[in-house]
Amino acid sequence: MLSDQDGIILPWNRERVDEAGYRLAVGSEVYLAEAEGSEVRELAEKESFFIKPGQFAFLITEEVVNLPLGCIGFISVRAGTKFYGLVNVSGFHVDPGYKGKLIFAIFNSGPTRVNLSRGDDIFSIWMCDLSSPILEEDAPKSGYFHITSEVINKIDGEHLTAYQLSDQIDELDLKLKRVEQRVTSNRNWLVRGGFFITIIAFLFGIFVAPYFRSISQASKQQPPATTQSISNP
Repeated sequence: MLSDQDGIILPWNRERVDEAGYRLAVGSEVYLAEAEGSEVRELAEKESFFIKPGQFAFLITEEVVNLPLGCIGFISVRAGTKFYGLVNVSGFHVDPGYKGKLIFAIFNSGPTRVNLSRGDDIFSIWMCDLSSPILEEDAPKSGYFHITSEVINKIDGEHLTAYQLSDQIDELDLKLKRVEQRVTSNRNWLVRGGFFITIIAFLFGIFVAPYFRSISQASKQQPPATTQSISNP
């Protein structure tokens, strides 16, 4: 049973003990990945922010975790937050002997943005005793107390969710339908144009061509003009 005497989680809040685990809160720093670049943002108490669909974010916990050498931690985003589409992609355990804050890499796989605030208890941690403690030299050498560039470089940039891909497919399908409509319209005009040309050629053959043929035949049947020579007396 966790207690404030263990010193495993600081600061300690008895109200955040949740059955076999403990609820961890969003801390003082957040990094929201953007295509054009971003930076670590300092959060004031209760300050809010949001994670867009397809966006990665790095969130640091308010609490410091001090795991004994004989204890391992398991971490997760709480179910109520997962339902909005937020997924933890940074790992699911804390090594024995780790001392520091936890950094969660979060991906919004949902269709809408998710609003959060500093102090929201959206993470959970469960501790489990090992059959025997690990050696001191096998424990993590140092923990995190800030969101560093080393962490950010591992997962950065914008990514598409299934919802965004579906929207893009729908948009492309709409553009394709518009192109097909234009092609059909042009084809109809070509068919109509061909029909009119055929009618004109038919009328030309019936009315105009005979007229020119009659003129040509008349010119052939006309006797040639005679010339008289005039002689001087």
